[in-house]
Amino acid sequence: AVNAQAYTVGQDVVFGARQEFRAGDK
Repeated sequence: AVNAQAYTVGQDVVFGARQEFRAGDK
């Protein structure tokens, strides 16, 4: 649980990158 917040932030970064990738793919 020590890295829970860092993991969440990492997931948000990955999600944001995927959203940008999808937007660029359209």
